[in-house]
Amino acid sequence: MATRKSRKVDAKTTEEKNVENLVQEFIKLKQDAKKKGLNNAEVREIFLGRRKESKRAAIWVIRAVVGVLFPCLLAVGLQLHQEGFDLESMMESITYPQCAVDFPFLLGEMTRPIADCSMCKGIQSAPVLEDISKEEFLQKYAYSGIPLLVKGATKSWTAMETFNYEYLKDLYESTEGALEAVENDCQFFPYNTDFGSLEEAFNMSAARSELREGEESWYFGWSNCDQTVGSALRKHYQKPYFLPEDSESSITDWLFMGWSGVGASIHCTCAETRV
Repeated sequence: MATRKSRKVDAKTTEEKNVENLVQEFIKLKQDAKKKGLNNAEVREIFLGRRKESKRAAIWVIRAVVGVLFPCLLAVGLQLHQEGFDLESMMESITYPQCAVDFPFLLGEMTRPIADCSMCKGIQSAPVLEDISKEEFLQKYAYSGIPLLVKGATKSWTAMETFNYEYLKDLYESTEGALEAVENDCQFFPYNTDFGSLEEAFNMSAARSELREGEESWYFGWSNCDQTVGSALRKHYQKPYFLPEDSESSITDWLFMGWSGVGASIHCTCAETRV
């Protein structure tokens, strides 16, 4: 069995032989060139000339590509400029890609997993409680799945006096990118209104927003995806007092706003509840 040292010696010997053979080939080529009447300077020029030709070829290709592409790019740029091209809009379209094919709502409903509704069997009305403790809520109601109404959970919220149409409109319009975030990354529910987006809803007339006589009623909802808006909203509300300290809450705020009457039609909402 060959040792590591002997293998290294063999490899080195093979490499030296290859170098020596290559040198001999060059010597032979040089001798053949001299036999044909070439001198040393001419032989050297031939070898260097081939290298120069390859460099010149590469430079020619680069010049050709630049010479063709630059006029084309310039022409396209001028055309886009004449048509009012907006680089910011293009970057937004790249940053917020829209779906090529929307997922059909009906198909989503057809493939919804079957829910176990047995927990509500026999319930005629929802319990109405007040001043319930965290311990009682956790033991009796947290994981029962039974609908429950707890009164007084918003007593300390400044949102009850602060949140209204004008406040939310000013908050979103004064926060850069907030309306775009709702349209591109969140959800907007127009329900029975003619609004196509939250931005359109905030552009309604003052008369309609105040539901003056002869104006059409409205009700819509949306989820917030803007951190600045979220921080401003959460200054005005806190976790309800009866929820345990270690209960989880979503980072997404949902807002629903409108006048009295039926807002959303009867529907199923597939929502995950975590306590």
